[in-house]
Amino acid sequence: MGGTERVTPRREFMRNVGVGAAAIAVSAVGLRAGAEPILTGGPEDEAWLKRLTGKHRQVFDAVNPNDGWALIFASNFIDMNMKAYGLRQSDVTAVVGLRHMAAPLALNDAMWSRYKIGEMLKIDDKSTHAPATRNIFSNAKAGDMPMAGAGVQELLARGAVVTVCNLAITVLSGMAATAAGLPPENAKDEWTANLIPGVVVVPAGVLAVNRAQENRCTYCYAG
Repeated sequence: MGGTERVTPRREFMRNVGVGAAAIAVSAVGLRAGAEPILTGGPEDEAWLKRLTGKHRQVFDAVNPNDGWALIFASNFIDMNMKAYGLRQSDVTAVVGLRHMAAPLALNDAMWSRYKIGEMLKIDDKSTHAPATRNIFSNAKAGDMPMAGAGVQELLARGAVVTVCNLAITVLSGMAATAAGLPPENAKDEWTANLIPGVVVVPAGVLAVNRAQENRCTYCYAG
């Protein structure tokens, strides 16, 4: 076919998956205080599974930002179990798995600004009507999301488990650095150090979905 191929972030991600997979095997990178360590795949590194204690458990699988609907679904799952059935928060465990193009939802505002993530993912800040330079899915302001109280930080405070794919961080950080005119060499380290405290890094998002289901979580595809 003639003409120039239009390369979307998703297509570029898939082209770079092989590179990212190789990088995972190099060395674990420490997180800042308050966050979980990177998992290396051994059973001793899956401590987050011990937090799946509710009688009712569900994993919400996010492969795209999708306007934050994975977070909204998780918040609604907690709320409705408590309101409709009179359950305690401890009776309900929600797991949000951020993988593929949804991984940047786990980053703090500084990374969204520095790496122009809103521009990269075509996500606008409704308050400025311009590409978001802050993580509008973190501690969401009024109007950021269709449902209040569903941001990443708010869900973590309510006992939800949020995982992010190490492979996606590896690939997307390099893509974002190049697009923002930054050196890609240290982008992975910087992203890892600037995850929202409490987010758990897993070797691969699909692995986390599997482990959650093996530990009695039902599955919800969240876009």
